[in-house]
Amino acid sequence: MSAPSSSRGPLDSFRGEAPLIPLPNLVLFPHALQTLHVFEPRYRQLVADALERDRLIAIALLKPGWEETSNERPPIFSMACLGRIRLAKRLPGGRYELLVQGLRRARVIREQPPEQLYRMAKLELPRSPVADANLTEVAHRARIGLLRHLVAGLPEVEQYQRLLDSSRSLGAICDALAFALRLPPLVAQELLEEIDAQRRFERLVRQLREQAGDSSPPENFPPRFSEN
Repeated sequence: MSAPSSSRGPLDSFRGEAPLIPLPNLVLFPHALQTLHVFEPRYRQLVADALERDRLIAIALLKPGWEETSNERPPIFSMACLGRIRLAKRLPGGRYELLVQGLRRARVIREQPPEQLYRMAKLELPRSPVADANLTEVAHRARIGLLRHLVAGLPEVEQYQRLLDSSRSLGAICDALAFALRLPPLVAQELLEEIDAQRRFERLVRQLREQAGDSSPPENFPPRFSEN
């Protein structure tokens, strides 16, 4: 089992590019942990090279219709998630079992010319607006209360409630919840593409209300609180 040994920050060695793993049904979010089983030769080579470099990879969602194209590099959404290989176990035949942690949203600026079996991309890391800093504690609690209400009737509710009990920012909580809910890939991609935490919260609320059907709360839930 291969694990990082450096005490440096995970993005200290980021040079503005990373290898791409395009997937048809997975959207990774910042801070989320995802296991991957790597067996295709090109991705086995990608992992080996990433482990030799900075352990950074970018996971991107394939656009609909990818399975009908003969393009060896089917189109992907431009917003991906830059992640780091936390653990890598090499299996017989050169396969890998990986544990990948999402780090940051990453926009694909362009793909590099094919010099290896896998795809490489030039990336930029968009800065998220510091909307959370403008939220009072009461306003933050009200938003978390609404999310708590909306997940109350879902399976695995205890897992979601634990996420909502965390002390993380509103944006980070929305990311964690969106990933844990295993939303349809295109819905998850919309949330990944929303870098503004407040708008991401509003999108997530709309999605949860659609899932809840008639059990969704009234428009004035939770009640407005005075912020004085």
